[in-house]
Amino acid sequence: YLPKYDVYIEHWACDESGSLPVNWSHSDQEEYKSGMIWKRDLHQRRAINAPPLIETYSSIKGAFAIIPRLKEQLNALGIYPEPISEQQRNQIVSSEEVIDPVVKLVSSFIALFWESGASAEMIHARCMASGDLRGLAFIEMFVWVHSRYQKYLEGEGAIDFSDMIREASAALRSGAVLLELDYVLVDEFQGISRGRADFIAAVLEQNPDCWLIAVGDDWQSINRFAGSDIQMMVDFAEIFGATQETHLRKTHRFGSELLKATSLFIQANPQQLRKDLIAARQEKAPALEIISSEKAGENTLGQVLQRIADKNKSASVLVLGRYGFLEKRLQDQKREFPGLDISFSTVHAAKGLEKDYVVIMDVVTGRYGFPSEIDDDPIMNLVLSFEQGIPNAEERRVFYVAMTRARHKTFILTEDHRRSQFIDELEGEEFHGCVIPSKAGERVASCPVCHGSTLRFQVSRFGEFYSCSSFRCRGKALKCPACESEGLVRQGALFRCLFCGKTQHPCPNCGEGYVRHFPAGIAAGNGRAYSAFRACSRNRNEPKFRCWTESSAVDHHRARQRL
Repeated sequence: YLPKYDVYIEHWACDESGSLPVNWSHSDQEEYKSGMIWKRDLHQRRAINAPPLIETYSSIKGAFAIIPRLKEQLNALGIYPEPISEQQRNQIVSSEEVIDPVVKLVSSFIALFWESGASAEMIHARCMASGDLRGLAFIEMFVWVHSRYQKYLEGEGAIDFSDMIREASAALRSGAVLLELDYVLVDEFQGISRGRADFIAAVLEQNPDCWLIAVGDDWQSINRFAGSDIQMMVDFAEIFGATQETHLRKTHRFGSELLKATSLFIQANPQQLRKDLIAARQEKAPALEIISSEKAGENTLGQVLQRIADKNKSASVLVLGRYGFLEKRLQDQKREFPGLDISFSTVHAAKGLEKDYVVIMDVVTGRYGFPSEIDDDPIMNLVLSFEQGIPNAEERRVFYVAMTRARHKTFILTEDHRRSQFIDELEGEEFHGCVIPSKAGERVASCPVCHGSTLRFQVSRFGEFYSCSSFRCRGKALKCPACESEGLVRQGALFRCLFCGKTQHPCPNCGEGYVRHFPAGIAAGNGRAYSAFRACSRNRNEPKFRCWTESSAVDHHRARQRL
C-alpha cells in the first residue's frame, strides 16, 4: 500500500496466465489461487470508494518487463516515482540488517556452488529463461564476490573443501595424477553431492576395471542443505552404468509393527526406492503412539516418561527435537525420573543412534514445527538439488529417521490445535492397526465464524490465542471469562477454555455465545440498581445484536441498557 498516493500494489507469485511454480504442491497452488480470487473480489466489491489496485506478476511475457510494467501502471494514475539518490542507496545497503543476511547467503552459496556441478553461466542462463530477476541480480553479485574470493585464496596459497574435490577430479581427468584401484567403497552414499559423485566418476574413468561398491539408504537422505543429492542414489544405474543391487532386508533394531508403520509412511513418496524389509522380532501391538495435548502448556512429555518408568524404571529413552532449543524442556524431567537413562538429540544428529524408547517432541504446525516451515532462501535452489516427489520430501525422511530410533516403541507428541500434517497422515485409515491414534481430531474445534476451518494456536506480540487456520477468515476463539484468554471453544455440549480448562454453558437461544453471569450493580447511565442476571455473551461483543437475557421483567430493561 502506498499511503502517499492511496494505491494498492499486489505482486502475484504466478505468471500472467496464472501458472504457479511447478515445485508447489497441488494443495498449495489451489489455496494460493483461491486467495487471489478472494483478494480480487474484495477490491472489486469496494471499487467505487476504494483505492485502485495495481497487479504485477513474478513472470511477465516479454522478458524482464516487471519494473517497466509497474511504472506504466503508476504513470497512468499520475504517479511518477523517482529513484533514490546513490548516497541514499549506499546508506541503506551498508546497514547491518541488509549486509549480514547477504553475507550469510553468499557464504552458503559459495560452499555449495562447486558441489552442485553448476557454473555461473549455467545459472545465469537458467535465470534468463525463467525470468528470475532476483536470481540474475544475485548471480551478477556472486560472480563479482567469487572472483575476489578466489584471488584471496590464491594469495594465501590455500583452497577450500569444494576446490579440493573439483581440482582432484580435474587432476584425474588430465592425467596429472594416476590411481591404480581395484575397488572403491563409498559409505553413506545417500548423502553424496554431485561434485563428489563426479570425483568418483573421474576415478572410474581412469580405472575401467575398478568395482564401485556404494552403501546407503535413500530413505535416510536428510542433508540436502549440505549439498547431498538423492538423485545420485535413485538414478545410480543411469549415472554409473550396469549395477547389481543387494538389499540388506533384515532389521534387528525394531520389531514388525514399527517397521510396518514407518515403511508405509516413507514410501508414500514415489521417488523413494521400493524395499521389502523384514523385522527380526515379531510384535503383537502397535509400536507407534501419538499423544496430543488438549491445551497449551500441558506436560505430555512428563506423562509419557511416567508411563515408560512404570513399565521399566531403568529403560533408555531418547528424546528427539527438530531443533536443539527444545532440549531445555528436558532438564526438569531428568531430575524427576532419575532411574531412566534419558538423553536428548536433534533428529539430524540422531542418525545411527538407538534406544529402548523414543519420544519425538513438537510434531506440530508452525515455523519451528515438524515438518519445518523455515524455508531456505529461494536463491539456494539454484545450487541445491530439486526433488520431483511430494511436498516436504526431505522432512518426511527426517521424520522417518526420528521414528526408527526405538527398539520397542516411539511416542509422538503433538497438540490438538497445532496438528502437523504428518499427524493427520499417521491417523488416517491407511495406518489403522499399526498406529495408536490420539483421537484429537474429535476434539479439535472449528472456527466460530466460518465453521469450515479449524482453530489453530497462535502467538503474536498481543499474546497467545486460537484463531482460524484459514488466512481468509479472521475468526477467533471467544474470550474466557475465567482467565481472560482467547481460548474458549465449543466442545460437545459445553464451551471449554483451551488455556485454563474451565467450562461455560452455551446460550440456549443461539448456541454460539455462552451464558455470561452479570452480578447485581448500579447502571452507569441512570444510577438505578439492578439485580444479577444472565445473558448471552454475544450481547456484549455485538452491541446491536440482542440474543438472549434471563432476568425479571423490570430488570430486563435495565440489563439491556447496561449492555
